[in-house]
Amino acid sequence: MLHLVPMQRLIPALLPLALALLFGGCTTPQIPLPPPGTADFTLQVDKQAGTIKLQGKVDLSGGWIEVRDPKGNRLNWIVQGDGSFETYFFPIEDGAKLEFRLFDGDNRSDPVCSSVRYDPPALVDSPC
Repeated sequence: MLHLVPMQRLIPALLPLALALLFGGCTTPQIPLPPPGTADFTLQVDKQAGTIKLQGKVDLSGGWIEVRDPKGNRLNWIVQGDGSFETYFFPIEDGAKLEFRLFDGDNRSDPVCSSVRYDPPALVDSPC
């Protein structure tokens, strides 16, 4: 004799299995992003305003670059398809340390830190 299970009992029984397959069944391993190389970044300084503007290229197509200042503010800019980015002028003191990190979805790079030098305009590698 065939015994049918009511749908009200079947759905709750299968829900954990469906969720496990959906969220944990086939996850693609993430490839770590390389940290941004700040040596090729161009720095423009407005000494009177106490601001800088950055331009550069990174090893990322799309995604975004995050710049964290000493106060913990996080500034994010979109990385174009060719890996280039350009910030607006933002306030930062001469000698202050900036932390740079790349993001692509949930994937992110390790941070790289540089100190801002106004004269001549440059980013100087420093430990994070």
